[in-house]
Amino acid sequence: MQVSETDSPVESRPATEATARPRRPGTRSSSREHAHGRRRWVPWLLGVTALALTGAVVAAVSTAAARTSPTAQDQRQNPLAPTRHRVVYEVTGEGGKSPEITYATDGVNTTGKVDGATLPWRKELDITVGPGAAVAQVMAFNGQSSSISCSVSVDGHVVTEKTAPGTYSSISCSTILR
Repeated sequence: MQVSETDSPVESRPATEATARPRRPGTRSSSREHAHGRRRWVPWLLGVTALALTGAVVAAVSTAAARTSPTAQDQRQNPLAPTRHRVVYEVTGEGGKSPEITYATDGVNTTGKVDGATLPWRKELDITVGPGAAVAQVMAFNGQSSSISCSVSVDGHVVTEKTAPGTYSSISCSTILR
């Protein structure tokens, strides 16, 4: 019997077959630890493989995008040719007048305005577009009639039309020109 530093008796006994872990016949004593160690690296291998595959996919996508995207120099050498469109704005309503109609005149910054417009109202414009997009838009306010409608036609085709019911309502019709 041994005495520890705290003066409490600690019994020590040698390891015997009764106190040792039972072993399966035909196995080495470290086979359990060896199998456990083998299982430990499998998740790491799967993680590294997934990371490598993700990196390969990202590299392939970015390389393909770089080949198809025009460079700034390409855009300067081949600007989009301006196009000209015939735009027709129309505002209709059951009643006599719209207190105010506002419309885009150049597709970018300039607007026109008509106060006290007699309905039906129509405005035809030629708008040049390019190298970027432009907007064709008409906005109208209803007076005392039961509803008001608007439409935008581009090159002879109606591209948008809307109706707003009720007195003192407002309406807006717009489209993007390319």
